[in-house]
Amino acid sequence: MVELITSPWDSEFESLMRQAEASLIICSPYIGDAPCLRLTTLIDVQRRQQLSLSILTNLYRENMLSRATDVTGLIRLCEALPNTEIRFLPNVHAKIYVVDQHSAVVTSANLTQSGLRRNLEYGVRITDRVLVQNVRKDAISFHSMGAVVDLQQLRKFEAIVADLSELQKQAQKSIRSSLR
Repeated sequence: MVELITSPWDSEFESLMRQAEASLIICSPYIGDAPCLRLTTLIDVQRRQQLSLSILTNLYRENMLSRATDVTGLIRLCEALPNTEIRFLPNVHAKIYVVDQHSAVVTSANLTQSGLRRNLEYGVRITDRVLVQNVRKDAISFHSMGAVVDLQQLRKFEAIVADLSELQKQAQKSIRSSLR
């Protein structure tokens, strides 16, 4: 079965995430902190130890600096869900969410607040087992092309982003002062 998903799709996303028991694959170029936090609350404590979470995203420096992809959110997921693997693939554009063997969403929506709630997004939810398996196979194939980024690397990225953000604030403050 295939059904259409339109904006906002945050309630559909939450329903989908609550169904995850063994594995969850997320492929999204941009990932925000708020959806990561929400995801950690949707996965109950009993499932956290057994759930395998695979994330493919774009950790290109501009994405991290602009917080289009929020490293803090990814760290939060890694800390809350011990079987999380983050991979970086610069040219990933697909937005795919696969839950176990039974459900997949292919959409235009990134895993961000805007993607879930504000943007005009469109997608399909697939529950046909054969189609889900095909989407899952493709998502795993994309995932395998990415470079693994561990928790230690994510923490380094987070520190660098924080330092650069602070330097930018100081520079802007100095420029405003000079202009006055």
